[in-house]
Parts: sequence; structure tokens; C-alpha cells
Amino acid sequence: LLPVKSNAKGGTAQVAALIQEVRDALPNNLEGNTRTRVIELLEAASPGSSCFKAKTPSTWRVFIINVLELLGFDFRRLSDLRVKHGLRHRIDLKDSHDAQKSIGVLKDLKRRWQEEEGVQSKKRKE
Repeated sequence: LLPVKSNAKGGTAQVAALIQEVRDALPNNLEGNTRTRVIELLEAASPGSSCFKAKTPSTWRVFIINVLELLGFDFRRLSDLRVKHGLRHRIDLKDSHDAQKSIGVLKDLKRRWQEEEGVQSKKRKE
């Protein structure tokens, strides 16, 4: 999925098909909220989402890298993929406006997940 050029002819359809394949292949027994979170990331990366811009592949690739991270992909390999595909953990003024928006959405998702974990942890203690 990462090597797909969404800005090439047929690229958007290819991204959509591959994201659906990944979604369909997700096991139902993933630990905790992992499956739900992976699906949220896949939805954000999908053509038709407010983040997806075919002309700017980093707008959707940043979510795919995080899917791999949630699924336990090797950290060093993830770092290599980030470099290879020009992806960052944080917003950089050199990034396009669209890429900055995607990184912001990703940060918001992660912040919400942390808040949900805090609430769940608090409920378990009570």
C-alpha cells in the first residue's frame, strides 16, 4: 500500500482497494481497542475522507504507518519506511497544508485514545 502513487492514473482506486483488503484481513481478536483504532486510521487514510488528497500521498500514508505501528511492526523498519516515504511525526512548516492537516488529525486521534485509556483506567481502579 505505501508504494502506491495515489497521484498516478488509477492510484486513488488502488489505494481504496488496498485499504479495503487490509480492513477485511484484520483479525477480530486484536488486543484491546487496537482493531477499532486501526479502522479509524484506515478510514482517515481512505479516499473520500477529508484528509485524503491524491496529489499529496503523505496525507494518507501517515495513517498507514501508524496502522503498522499499532499492529506491532518492527520499530526500525517503521523508521526506515517513514524516511523512505518522507513522513514525519510532527508538523513541519515545509509540509504542505494538506499534510499538516493529516498530521493534526492523527495527533487528535492519539490524544483522544490516551484520554479514553485514562478514563478506562480510572474506572478499573474504582
